[in-house]
Amino acid sequence: MNHVTKDAEATHEEATMYSAAAGNSNPSVVPKKEAARNADGNYNILFVTTDQERYFSEFPEGTNYKARQLLAELGTTFEKHYVCANVSTSSRSVIYTGTHVTNTEMLDNTDLPWQGAMDESLVTVGDRMRDAGYYTAYKGKWHMGDASILSDEAQLTDLEGYGFADWGGVDRLGKVCEGFEADPEIISEAVTWLDSTGKRLNADGRSFFLAVNLINPHDIMNYDITGYKSEFLKLGGKPESEVYDKAYSDPPPASWDFDLNAPDVPEALRIYQNHWGLLTGTINDKAVWKDYQDYYYNCIQDNDNSLMELLNYLTNSGMLDNTIIVFTSDHGEMHGSHGLKGKGGFLYDYNIHVPLYIVHPDYEGGEAVSAITSHMDLAPTFVDMANVPDEQKEKIAGDLAGDSMLKLMNGAETSIRDGSLFCFEMLSFISMRLSVDESGNKVSSLDTSARGIVRGIVTDRYKFVRYFSPIGFNTPTTIEELLSHNDIQLF
Repeated sequence: MNHVTKDAEATHEEATMYSAAAGNSNPSVVPKKEAARNADGNYNILFVTTDQERYFSEFPEGTNYKARQLLAELGTTFEKHYVCANVSTSSRSVIYTGTHVTNTEMLDNTDLPWQGAMDESLVTVGDRMRDAGYYTAYKGKWHMGDASILSDEAQLTDLEGYGFADWGGVDRLGKVCEGFEADPEIISEAVTWLDSTGKRLNADGRSFFLAVNLINPHDIMNYDITGYKSEFLKLGGKPESEVYDKAYSDPPPASWDFDLNAPDVPEALRIYQNHWGLLTGTINDKAVWKDYQDYYYNCIQDNDNSLMELLNYLTNSGMLDNTIIVFTSDHGEMHGSHGLKGKGGFLYDYNIHVPLYIVHPDYEGGEAVSAITSHMDLAPTFVDMANVPDEQKEKIAGDLAGDSMLKLMNGAETSIRDGSLFCFEMLSFISMRLSVDESGNKVSSLDTSARGIVRGIVTDRYKFVRYFSPIGFNTPTTIEELLSHNDIQLF
């Protein structure tokens, strides 16, 4: 890639022209003529996450993802960015602490009775950025609090214990059409915050770190068109909105009819298929997979339309000139690849390969990084974006195992890691067996012998996965031990 810096005026002019082309009716902001950093020497940081969005090397034909296209044009696309855990709670704990789930102990979603809230003693991105001088705030989905208190009777009201202000006290854990309903609300909350608190902070000479956590395309999880009646999860159809009426020419993944019963397929994948099928139904027909995929693409489109409102605000307010934007997702979605839907404990690309864009006022847009990066690298990258001495950065983030992705943007390094590690320990996906007894009661039990706990690694050449049981943790030192105590995939 070319490592070219650009001035704030060029940044603002590019975005204003694009915003006008995208249908923004008020792109009438005079570009700045001076350096764009705030008085404290920092840029603001806007961190946007979506839920369940896989990476696309090219967007599907017929989609109109203007916001994502704008991020790519103004920023740097990281082409090989991987999650380190699944699903929402586990992955978000990695994102917001910079450590693996073996450290955060967020092994399952907080909806489950055995998974409590994330320990407030863990040092979060919010804590670290406060140490770097930023005002830190949070909007949207959290999903790392104790689900037992996320009810109408007793809501979690703030995230101060995790290093973030101004949350708003409403979590979203996944319901039918929740992204369709909530994403515009979250964007509105973010814009209101930027227009009031954000502007005030900048006027007072202080920079902010604002995390905006959106829902879609997570709505795909609760989507059903087959009439399946789940005893364990509420399902539904698509919203009454023209955004969801569009069909695409893109066919389902070629592996939609993958034989999960083949002898070389690990048992963990069949366990996942059975579990997910019980929750949401199974799909065995190509036309149904096509409809499922169309809905997924439309969930992204709906989300993109909301995201564009946020980018339009940054453009029109002039904040694009003094704000770094980082965009990613917590995990992917299979939508038919290898005959699977959803997300889980396996290393197929649709599952763990997610988008990452970094728009930085100091760097030319339209660039790409092909080196492997992971969610472990987000926290150290945020700290590296701060305008503080290297000694202070080391004090703030020196304990983290990840590395700054700015080294890849500025040309200091061509690679910051040999591969990306993936850990998965969700008992709800691995060991929990759901059924309904003769009286119609829901019954669950645990099969601790099932090999579904995952340690996997992604490199430029290979993916290697080993599956073992909750009562069979092992550290093999020989090939014989590896094959004896683990199910293996290498591809």
